[in-house]
Amino acid sequence: MFCTFRYLCIVLYIFSKGVSMEVTMNIQDYELITTVAKTKNLTIASEKLYMSQPALSYRLKNMEEEFNCALVYRTPKGIILTSKGEEVAHYAEKALLEYNKMKDKLSTMDDVLSGTIKIAVSPAYAKYKLSHVLTSFKAQFPNANIYIKTCLSSAAAHLLDSNDVHVVIVRGDHLWNEEKILINEEPIVLAANSEIDLQDLPSLPYIEYGTDIFLEKEIRNWWTEHYDVPPMVTMNINDSDTCRQLVAAGLGFSILPSISLSKEEYPNLYLLPLQHKDGSPLLRGTWIMYRTIVSKILIVNKFIEHLQNAFK
Repeated sequence: MFCTFRYLCIVLYIFSKGVSMEVTMNIQDYELITTVAKTKNLTIASEKLYMSQPALSYRLKNMEEEFNCALVYRTPKGIILTSKGEEVAHYAEKALLEYNKMKDKLSTMDDVLSGTIKIAVSPAYAKYKLSHVLTSFKAQFPNANIYIKTCLSSAAAHLLDSNDVHVVIVRGDHLWNEEKILINEEPIVLAANSEIDLQDLPSLPYIEYGTDIFLEKEIRNWWTEHYDVPPMVTMNINDSDTCRQLVAAGLGFSILPSISLSKEEYPNLYLLPLQHKDGSPLLRGTWIMYRTIVSKILIVNKFIEHLQNAFK
């Protein structure tokens, strides 16, 4: 009875579009059609769903027979959803969200909060901060299931657009038109193997840390505030560990976020927090971003609150 009520809006909408009312879809089918809609590729969709492609194609064909209409077109370049397929996928996505909200509500009725949280996080945050945050969260909510994907911050933002994750933790001020919270800022510092004078930087070898465009822009703007000539770049390194090792070896100076520069790991490095010309510190921000609707999933909302409190 509950399942019938939960999907009533979907069935009525599909009926209004002229589709058969004989519907026997289940949660797995809703996951299937939403995954096909996101990937537009049966091979990729089957991999994400951990099922064989023939099994996926067979179930998709059965769904089309149940609805008495075509849901997808197959082309040499992949899958295209029909207009009715788009409607089914759209409402399936909403049904899955409601299903997860229902699971959260049932779990709280026993005073045991559980559920799944899908997170995308930048490698730097994952390496230096995430274990502490997850350990304390799991201690508080041991029945929570957490799925984590590490990727560049720019890629993490795209995962929100495709609804592949609930929350992303990104480095830098990325454009996002829904919920976005600054949870931490740390200094950007000059790193060298011995003390150096800032006035000498243009004539010294610079080990450039090639990272995301937001940090590169911050560093470039700081440089042009203070110098009329470009830095003498001798290396461009896209791995922070390698960059620090080269600096420690005395091969040049670098400019890095302090999240990756602990005195315990690099006790002999000279670290100088940088400032703008007006005296304000040069900072690197960490943000959490998510869709407003996912905060209604209780376990996700608790995780967002935990992230905010972790840096207070």
